[in-house]
Amino acid sequence: PEPIQFHVSVQGFEATGTGPGGAVTLPASGAWSGAPALPDYIKNLVPAPAAGSDIVVVRYFSGEGAPLSSYTSGASTALTVDKAHWDMALAPGIGASDPAMFGVADCVGAVAFQASQIENAGGSVKLTVNQSGLNQSSLITDNFALGQAMLYRAVSEAFYIASRPDGTPGLYRARFGSTAGGTAMTPQVEELVRGIENMQLIYGMDSQTDPGRAPTGFIASQMVADKVQTGSSTLPWRRVGLIQVALMSRANDPSSAIAPSEIPRLLGVQVAPPADSRYRAVYETTIAMRNRLYGN
Repeated sequence: PEPIQFHVSVQGFEATGTGPGGAVTLPASGAWSGAPALPDYIKNLVPAPAAGSDIVVVRYFSGEGAPLSSYTSGASTALTVDKAHWDMALAPGIGASDPAMFGVADCVGAVAFQASQIENAGGSVKLTVNQSGLNQSSLITDNFALGQAMLYRAVSEAFYIASRPDGTPGLYRARFGSTAGGTAMTPQVEELVRGIENMQLIYGMDSQTDPGRAPTGFIASQMVADKVQTGSSTLPWRRVGLIQVALMSRANDPSSAIAPSEIPRLLGVQVAPPADSRYRAVYETTIAMRNRLYGN
């Protein structure tokens, strides 16, 4: 399923008219519009993405992992890890309703997969993987070297702006996954920060734009999402090595703050807020993506 296609680790969606030099008036009305068109797994989120703000999806392996103690490939692949490592690096957050998406990697390659069954007994934890349900990975035919291979949580998340139940804006995160052996994708949506009113994104592209060739690790150009993906293929996103993020926040309550004499700008986009006497601030940062720079 598209939400867990980990070969595309970052994917953006550009709101209409919000490229550098564009302008947005808040609150933006109507449903979200932009390019590339939103897939159903984002379009159907509750609360729905707000108009006038960009959206980004990131897919990655967790920062902490557990070394594999055994690995047997085949029609029913089995992986085991020491329970102490499992409890420290992988168990937090895993429950009956939590995702069972994992990744295994060594110095040669990496594969994301859905566990068909998780058995926690004695001093080890065993994951059984069948090519069924949501799992269509190549894990059953791949081999990983013990002593190098690590097991990680595989995380797929969408970040977007939406209206809270009381009508105020907020920054939301939706996580996509399934229970072990499950066949349905169930997003877990949570509000991260109240009062985030708008988000704009720009992507830094590797100097080697052919997704079939190795990246150089040098960022040669920057562009918005609808310039990265101009058709249906998502492969150009594999050449993104840097992301610029701009967020506009507002105070929860009106105050006697003097209205700014200039319209706030987020990465070159004019974002005109309503005249509601709330203090606002713009925050911008640049993120270098792990393993995408200098030939990593």
